[in-house]
Amino acid sequence: MIESVVLAGARTPLGRPFGCLRALSAAQFGAVAVRTALERARVRGDEVDQVLLGNPAADVGDDRPARAAVAGAGIPPKVPLLGTGQLSLSGLNAIAVADRLIRSGTSDIVVAGGLESMPVPRRDPDGRTTPRFRLPRSRPPKPDRCTRDAVGGDGAAAVVMMRRSLAEERGLDWLAEVVGHGAVSGRTDALHLRSSLAIREALARLGLKVRDLDLIEVDESFAAVAVQAMSVPRARRNRINPHGGAVAPGHPAGTSGARVVLHLAHSLRRRGGGLGAAGVRGEAGLGEALLLRSSRR
Repeated sequence: MIESVVLAGARTPLGRPFGCLRALSAAQFGAVAVRTALERARVRGDEVDQVLLGNPAADVGDDRPARAAVAGAGIPPKVPLLGTGQLSLSGLNAIAVADRLIRSGTSDIVVAGGLESMPVPRRDPDGRTTPRFRLPRSRPPKPDRCTRDAVGGDGAAAVVMMRRSLAEERGLDWLAEVVGHGAVSGRTDALHLRSSLAIREALARLGLKVRDLDLIEVDESFAAVAVQAMSVPRARRNRINPHGGAVAPGHPAGTSGARVVLHLAHSLRRRGGGLGAAGVRGEAGLGEALLLRSSRR
């Protein structure tokens, strides 16, 4: 059976909306993350078979930020690019699709991740293009601050994924192996449930339970998401977002899913291995999760 592994990854600093990183575009963030991930994975740009980048601009049919990011990272134009526009799910979904491409035998090396820069144009139902993010008039932007809350922001994250047998042939080490995926949908007034439900769905597909997890990372775009994850029976609270969630580092929608997966992979590696779950809640009542396994070291 073909398996996929996360060789390496990188993310940029995450900036608050209209903060000190406001002069940088989504493409510039993406280029830095992708280029650094390739360097850490010891993979050349012309060896990549496919690029998948979560890109909120893609939901209005604009893949230019993702295309410019790929070019800036040194990946040649001949490499196919898919920009996914599922907002908060974008980055994690890109990694899930990359895993499927590798397992199907379609690709051997895939770059996946997400990028975001606020404000991003978004088309209203009446056809007008408006910013996705607006600050209330009573709270003007403070350009001198980089710290931010979880309402949006700037940044990018990317991982390099490879067919496991190819990584072994090349003598390459990897952060983690992708072992499972789950997706759920439900009421839009219960978004805080979607991360934990998606994780349980991914576990059920493999006949596993929450107690089998060594670490859980959920995209804490608002605090109730982590609170709900902690309320899941047999979930060990000290292993859920042990380093904080998006309320602390920020929640650039296109980036967060990839950031959560990358953080989980590094955390598993640092603790000596184990099984972990990354969950993200999305808009329209959606949720997705990935299961990663890192070898005991």
